[in-house]
Amino acid sequence: PAIQATEQGLVTTLLTGYNKNIRPSGTVTGYYIIFLRKIDSIDETNQIMTSSSYIMAYWNDPRLAWDPSTNAGINIMHIPGK
Repeated sequence: PAIQATEQGLVTTLLTGYNKNIRPSGTVTGYYIIFLRKIDSIDETNQIMTSSSYIMAYWNDPRLAWDPSTNAGINIMHIPGK
C-alpha cells in the first residue's frame, strides 16, 4: 500500500501540466519491436500477406524523469497511452 501511494503521487506529479502533444526538446531515440502473432492468409498471386501482430514502442521523454532514490526506489512505470 505504501508503494502504491508513492507511485500514485509520482504519476500525479509527472502528469500534472504534462502535454502529450508537445514533443520533447532535443533528440529522442525511439525503439520499436514488432511481434508477429499469426499469419492469417497469403495471396501468392498478388503478393499480399495478412497477419495479426502488435507493436511495442519505447522512448525516453526527459519531462517524465524522476529520481528513484526519492520515490521509494521506483525505477520503471507503465502508463497507458490514453
